Amino acid sequence: MSVLLRNTRTSGSSVRSFFTSSLLAAQTPSTQQTKYELDLEVKKADIAKSKATTQATITSMIAKSEEFYVPKSSILMPPVDSISASDLRSSPEATYQISLSKTGHVPVYFDIKNGAPKTIVRKIRGNAIHFAKDLQIALGLSNNEAKDAIKVNTISNQVIIKGKVVDEVANIIKDAKLQSA
Repeated sequence: MSVLLRNTRTSGSSVRSFFTSSLLAAQTPSTQQTKYELDLEVKKADIAKSKATTQATITSMIAKSEEFYVPKSSILMPPVDSISASDLRSSPEATYQISLSKTGHVPVYFDIKNGAPKTIVRKIRGNAIHFAKDLQIALGLSNNEAKDAIKVNTISNQVIIKGKVVDEVANIIKDAKLQSA
C-alpha cells in the first residue's frame, strides 16, 4: 500500500497529518489483526495441550479405578420380603438414647420449681417425645395422668416429670439400657 504525501504550502502540516493518520489507520488494523490471530493461535494451542493433559489424567484414573470396580450385577440385594423392620436403620426401637454424665451417672435430676417437686431427664439424644411415651408406659401412668405429669421440652430435649421419681426413672433407664457410654 502506498500513500502519496503532498507537501503543499497552503495546507501545510494539516495535509501531512491527514495522510499520516490515514496511513497509520490503514496499517493498525492489520497489525492488530495479526497480533489477535497470534494470540488466538497461542490460546488454541494451550487449550489443545490442556485437553490432552486432562484426557491423559482421566485415562490414568480410569485405569487405576478398574482395580476396585465392582459391576452392578455382582452386588447382592436381598429380596424385599426377607427384610424386617428391625433390619432397617430407621427402626422405631432406637429413636432415642440417653447419654451418661461426665461422672458416668444417668442424667436424672431432682428440682423444686415454684414449690413443686420435679424430676428432670437430660441429655436425651433423638426423639424425646418417644422417650416420654415409653417412660409413661414404664411408670404405669394412664394417658390422662401422663398429660398432667409428663412434659417434654423439645428445644433442650428434656423430659420433666411431676413429683420425685428420680430413682424409678434412673432404674428404668438402666434396665432398658438406653444410655450410651
